[in-house]
Amino acid sequence: MNLLNIIEEHSIVQFSGRVNVLLKKNKQFVGAILVENGVVVSANYSGRNGKRALYALLIETENNSDFLLVSEPEVIDSTHEVFRIKIENIKKELSELKEKYGKSKELRPPDNIKMVVNPGFINSGVNINKHEFEVLKLISDYNKVEDIYKRLPYYEFEITNFLVSLKKKNAILINNQ
Repeated sequence: MNLLNIIEEHSIVQFSGRVNVLLKKNKQFVGAILVENGVVVSANYSGRNGKRALYALLIETENNSDFLLVSEPEVIDSTHEVFRIKIENIKKELSELKEKYGKSKELRPPDNIKMVVNPGFINSGVNINKHEFEVLKLISDYNKVEDIYKRLPYYEFEITNFLVSLKKKNAILINNQ
């Protein structure tokens, strides 16, 4: 059973508690979703919190047998609430995210490619947004594509779009070494 099915089941029975996401191989905790009376109110996963964590968990655990999902009944009070989202809205938003992910997947660079900030770009005066700036900062510390995707708190398709935009602006160079 996948995570979306578990959340849907919890919605039907008005479950309150947490759904822990563990790595199957060693039972290491990687994230959790909190549900109050069948409504998702919080999520955390891989340094992310809130809705971004929820959707990252839903996408990564779908069709992936590396995860173990464990539901634990628990009293959830308002101090745990970060957002409130019903299963119908989760399904709708997840569908939209999957569509965006599918469109950007073919543009995603391979994990082993190294990138560097183009020194000439710094003085060019071309405007970038705050997200692109965060990507450039990260590239200066971690130049492998794999590291960029792991360390930024955005959806994969968003990171791909930032990288494509920066490449078009000639802000990043591919380092073939």
